[in-house]
Amino acid sequence: MHLFGLFGIAPELAGPAARVTQILVLSVPLHLLYVTSAFFCEAIQRPLPSTLVMCAANVVNLVLNLAWVPSFGAVGSAWATVGARLVLAVAWRVAAP
Repeated sequence: MHLFGLFGIAPELAGPAARVTQILVLSVPLHLLYVTSAFFCEAIQRPLPSTLVMCAANVVNLVLNLAWVPSFGAVGSAWATVGARLVLAVAWRVAAP
């Protein structure tokens, strides 16, 4: 929250923004797992698995956003992103060669 203040974000906005950021941080390792596997698939000339996994994750993200954003706002959107990235991290193992 203090970092947001250093960038001039009002304190009444910094608190909610910090909460969203804390949730999104949980998804970074999940996304890194997907990115490394996607790069590997592309390196061995097999981009289709990572493309299909990304499409599935986009559908999951859309569904979760439609379900959670009306009730939870930005926090719901952050959790939807975590859910989509969890799909990315798990599904690459199934779809990878």
